Amino acid sequence: MGAVRWVFSTLRQNTGLMVIGILLSFANGACNIVNPILFKQVIDDVIMGGQDEKLLPLCIWMIVIGLLHCATAYLSQVCLETGSQKTVRDLRNQLYEKLQRLDQNFYGDNRTGDLMMKLTGDMDWIRHFSNFLIPQTVTNVVFFISVLTVFMIFNWALALMALCLTPFTILLTIQVRKHMRPVHDKVRAQSAQLNTLVQENISGNRVVKAFVRETYELDRFEKENQGFKDASINTTRTWQRYGPFLDGFSSMLSIVLLLFGGIFCINGNMTIGTLNIFLSLTWGL
Repeated sequence: MGAVRWVFSTLRQNTGLMVIGILLSFANGACNIVNPILFKQVIDDVIMGGQDEKLLPLCIWMIVIGLLHCATAYLSQVCLETGSQKTVRDLRNQLYEKLQRLDQNFYGDNRTGDLMMKLTGDMDWIRHFSNFLIPQTVTNVVFFISVLTVFMIFNWALALMALCLTPFTILLTIQVRKHMRPVHDKVRAQSAQLNTLVQENISGNRVVKAFVRETYELDRFEKENQGFKDASINTTRTWQRYGPFLDGFSSMLSIVLLLFGGIFCINGNMTIGTLNIFLSLTWGL
């Protein structure tokens, strides 16, 4: 927990940029919700209702929302990336300064590859965490609630049907996490071993040549390199076992909405424009 507190204490120094980036992400999500609602009015009022005078204003609003969508997406990513890069820069400086003060026993107990991994790979994961995972977690929760609220407002019955597959998606996601974490840890361990081996051979290349150990070291490198390759491929294979099921659930949700929404439209309980809202925002669930 000490390491987590250290990361968050450094992250708080760039909280302003992160908050602005998240707020812009909220605005971007709002644009994703507003556009289908405008398109609903085009279908129901203009195409089906014959109110031609509404077409031009609605088209102008859709263009404005589209431009806002592009602007908020760009500015949000710039703010989040800037904040995360500054955080990682500060963390690297603190780590490097710490390494300069540690005694020789520390370097004897820790492999060089592990230390290099902390300053490179682990720092990049922290950047990914602050730039992507935190904002996406917050915005996705808000967007999920917003989409569900819109669904309940326009047709609560179809909204409940849209939620029928959500528990299965949650259970599958838990299974994916349980199986993906060990294989990612294996990739990280193999990368550290490979870095250690490369560093030892580069720094001690004169010793290797003096004792004619080139072939031996090449075989060692080939073994570690193959291990890293196998671990990386295993990560992809593990994801391939679950990815199609997640995509399948998403497709089934669209089919459920299209089937029951079509029935509601035929019976006159819902308009085609409302059905378009459900189909357009299905991915939000």
